[in-house]
Amino acid sequence: MTGLLTQPIIGAMSDRTWSVKTAEEKPYFFIGAPHVASAFALHPFQQHTVDGSGASLDSDVGNNTAMEPYRAFIADTLNTDQQTDGISGAKFFYRIRSDIG
Repeated sequence: MTGLLTQPIIGAMSDRTWSVKTAEEKPYFFIGAPHVASAFALHPFQQHTVDGSGASLDSDVGNNTAMEPYRAFIADTLNTDQQTDGISGAKFFYRIRSDIG
């Protein structure tokens, strides 16, 4: 459910972000990745179901914040014949993260 809300918002924001030094998606990698890492680090310390659900929601929002621009970054930077392999690799690591989280 968070993907339905987070990904379009981040995608629209990423499309409007422009920087000479970085690709337009890079700031969202640097926002989403630490967000997921901190949620995973705090998750074992949650004592109540509500707290644990909040940490899971946090990690999901952070993951969507990092992954959607990452898919766009792959499509923007790889050659057409390499894009399928790039997206498959990203999906593989996403599955590993989903299984762990």
